[in-house]
Amino acid sequence: MTSFLWVRMISHCGLVAAVIIGIGQIGAGQSYGQTSGGGTGTGSGGLGFGTLTPFVTSVIPIIGPNGGVVGGVSIDPEGVVLRAELDLSRELGRARAESIGKVTGDARRASRMRKISLRKLDQEIVRLRKSNLPLSKEIELLGGLQRIEYVFVDPQNKDIILAGPAEGWHVGQSGFVVGDSTGHCVIELSDLLIALRSEQDESEKGISCSMDATDEGLKNYNDYMRKSKPQFNRQTLQNMRQAIGNFEVTFSGVDTSSHYARVLIAADLMMKRLAMNLEPSPVRGITSYIQLLKKSRKRVPQNAMPRWWLAVDYEPLLRDETGLAWKIRGPAVKAMTDQDFLNQDGEKTYAGTGNPLAQQWADDFTKHYAKLSIELPVFGQLRNCMDLAVVAALLNKYELFEKAEFNPGLLLNADKIRLAKYDVPKFTPPQISYAPKGRSWIVTLSGGIDIDGWSVASKTKVDTKLSSIRKTAVESGASRWWWD
Repeated sequence: MTSFLWVRMISHCGLVAAVIIGIGQIGAGQSYGQTSGGGTGTGSGGLGFGTLTPFVTSVIPIIGPNGGVVGGVSIDPEGVVLRAELDLSRELGRARAESIGKVTGDARRASRMRKISLRKLDQEIVRLRKSNLPLSKEIELLGGLQRIEYVFVDPQNKDIILAGPAEGWHVGQSGFVVGDSTGHCVIELSDLLIALRSEQDESEKGISCSMDATDEGLKNYNDYMRKSKPQFNRQTLQNMRQAIGNFEVTFSGVDTSSHYARVLIAADLMMKRLAMNLEPSPVRGITSYIQLLKKSRKRVPQNAMPRWWLAVDYEPLLRDETGLAWKIRGPAVKAMTDQDFLNQDGEKTYAGTGNPLAQQWADDFTKHYAKLSIELPVFGQLRNCMDLAVVAALLNKYELFEKAEFNPGLLLNADKIRLAKYDVPKFTPPQISYAPKGRSWIVTLSGGIDIDGWSVASKTKVDTKLSSIRKTAVESGASRWWWD
């Protein structure tokens, strides 16, 4: 069986975006949507129906030579993670905006609580699949849902309902889909599916990504610094980068070729660039760690290497007495910090105590995260991914699918609904900056993203008000898969 695609090419400033807007068939052993650069993707992360069945693609922005940009970060076919050129990010935004178009119908309305029926969503996708029809943008973008605040079990209708704020949407310059009035990122169906499918791993080790220097790189860096005793100039910075080499990117609990994984690594890299004064902060109140270091009277040891990572930040979940209604609370994301040192042999040793200035930067980052997630939507998308991980842990830990007597076979089946495959992140150049005070060279040693949804789901409190909220939400259900 052969495949066919309707492809329209968009050209701008010498760059090309291929937008796939057709429907086709694939035979056994074939893949779909594969770009010449090794990356694949569709407008909202990418969805397709599996082998020997009709599949649907909506948009594949292929921007530049690396097969796509996510969150201002590109990944080449060799797996090297780089800050994307501004023009590439803007071109991605233009390509996505043209393909998604304007929101029509009731989805344009803002809603304090939009409900998503997983059963009806599953049924709607089945209907489209049998009719050889593409997924609508409403489905790919979950009806404009921006956060998941409630999870309701509906045993009578054998359903799970997700609920939270929603509104009409548009594509921002960075390529992320955001709300028309609030600017908050819209949750993408592909990320929900990855979270649900990753839950088996999460219960054991969580979902995480990390960027770390290799042992060999640390020794080379230590030898260079000890022998050359360098003075600050551009060539020195280049020599330092060459000495320490690329940092390794590692993941756990998530498909490394998924849009979800790309969000994690993009957010991690952007956080480090903000900390190291390599990226200007768009939010007042967040200054770089390097700037804090310049203003401080304290001297940081030259062999000190601060590290930052982003972790979950939720209040205990609320539940009703029956365990059929749940509320997810809290800002979702916080920045964490610690500090390591390099000993004389170039080996990493844990300091045992944190760096007060690095902690101040982490606290400022956390305090202003809500504003930052609008100015740099990759952080809003990360918050969505953390919400989804908590939802997946909640559904699994308390066996909510079993309570609802609902088996989301299509949503969980990777063979039935295939997701876009992106180039797998493997390496990233070291983030090195300089503070002209004494001889303080600052290198980010490690860090990453740590999403322990299982621990969040383990802390709960009873709230008797949730029963009536659940009853109202369930009884207001419409024939379609979402309603307000």
